Formats: sequence, C-alpha cells, structure tokens
Amino acid sequence: MDLDVQILTKGEGAYVVILNGSLDNRTYDSCKRNLEPILNSRTRALHFDMNLLSYMDSMGLRIALNVKKVIEGEGGQFKMLNSNHKSLSSWISLPAR
Repeated sequence: MDLDVQILTKGEGAYVVILNGSLDNRTYDSCKRNLEPILNSRTRALHFDMNLLSYMDSMGLRIALNVKKVIEGEGGQFKMLNSNHKSLSSWISLPAR
C-alpha cells in the first residue's frame, strides 16, 4: 500500500501532517522527502494525524522519533493525533533524556 502525506498549515510555524496508507520501509524515503521542508527552526508545532494510517513498521517509528527529536530540539512541540496505537503514542510522548 502507498502513503499519501498531506501537510496542512495551521498558523505560522504550525503544521498538521495527515498520513494516509502505510508508513513502512517502502514509503519511508517519500515521507521523509515530504517532511524535510518543514523540519527547521521556524516550525513551532508539528502534529501527525494518524487516523488514516493503516500500517506502520519500525521505519515509520524511526520517522516519528526523528521528527520529534528535531522539532523538540528547536523548542517546538510534536504530537501524534488520532493514533489507534495508544501504547505507541504514549511511548513517543515520553520526555527526551
């Protein structure tokens, strides 16, 4: 299955990324390319809307963790919204050490 990445601007430096399909080793590079333009110091909030995400493997987890690291490293906020994987959302929301 493919992955559609839609980026919505919700204000200056605030984005919602809607992930639709499968986020896996096959779609990793495409997702990463779509996210690169908004992974910078001007981004204050980035939220992944995962309501339409049907599958995520370890490469998807890798993207989520890398995005969290970049955004929070610049003082911004990262959240996963509408995730059916509550334990995954809780784990990713753990504070960085």
